[in-house]
Amino acid sequence: MFPKDNRVDFRAIEFFAGVGGFATAWPEVDVAAAIDIHQGAADVYAANCQHPFWVREIQSIAVVELLALHANLWWMSPPCQPYTLRGQRRDVADPRAKSLLRLIDLIAECKPEFLLLENVRGFVTSLAFEYLTQQLDRCGYRWQTLELCPTVMSWPNKRPRFYLLASRGVDVAPWRDVPIYGAKTADLVAWQLDAQEVASELLMDESTIASIVEGIDRCNPRSERATACFGSSYGRALLNSGSYLQLPDGGYRRFSPREVANLLGFPLSFKFPITCRTQTLWKLLGNSLSLPAVRYILSHLPWGPSPKLPWL
Repeated sequence: MFPKDNRVDFRAIEFFAGVGGFATAWPEVDVAAAIDIHQGAADVYAANCQHPFWVREIQSIAVVELLALHANLWWMSPPCQPYTLRGQRRDVADPRAKSLLRLIDLIAECKPEFLLLENVRGFVTSLAFEYLTQQLDRCGYRWQTLELCPTVMSWPNKRPRFYLLASRGVDVAPWRDVPIYGAKTADLVAWQLDAQEVASELLMDESTIASIVEGIDRCNPRSERATACFGSSYGRALLNSGSYLQLPDGGYRRFSPREVANLLGFPLSFKFPITCRTQTLWKLLGNSLSLPAVRYILSHLPWGPSPKLPWL
């Protein structure tokens, strides 16, 4: 049961902030600090959010710095490569897992009232997950997990992810029915543009398409099929990194960063600095979040946001 009298006022730290998927999905929340090592992410974040942004290695942050933020909620979306097949699943032996392991250690000293984590589905079988849940148990947290893809919300982009929600002292809601959006790919992309109207960096030459056409995820926006999950290698890797959009003349092109952001649920008001290259934006968005799914997870906090994104 939620407490009836003492309303929770949330003050969050957005670890592994990237372009600000958490803050954008929950614009009502007070973010004490967003933290990421990527300067390009900081530039995009600053163009859209006014919260303080620390370009820092998490391992370099002292306990006293975190305690000084007076945050009662941690959002964590650590690198997924240690837990994916393409990342060879090195788990805690992967150097990219060190920042999460550091945060797991810091839970005992900082004890935020609420803690949320997002990662790929392979995380649930990892040693990192085992370490995290052991620490949560030692520190008196109650926690629940969910595997969720936005397609179950009738959202046209595949992004299956694992989520964990933990709390100390205040109960959170059990998982409820998901909201239904009924969105279509055609609503989110500029599918009627022909090759002459598309930026050259999005186009693919016929010989390249011919060599990989059977292996790529081909998207006809007039169909009901969801687009594939866009990864950070989109624009570099030809296969298994995202979908390709069919042109009116029958050819194919890459999705623009604006279209990828739309498919992740970012509002049309979300801006990209003109100094950020397309390749950089593809990488940052590939490491970002599905906002419809994140908003739903956050709605289970006591006095958390509504389950559906307010601009959709």
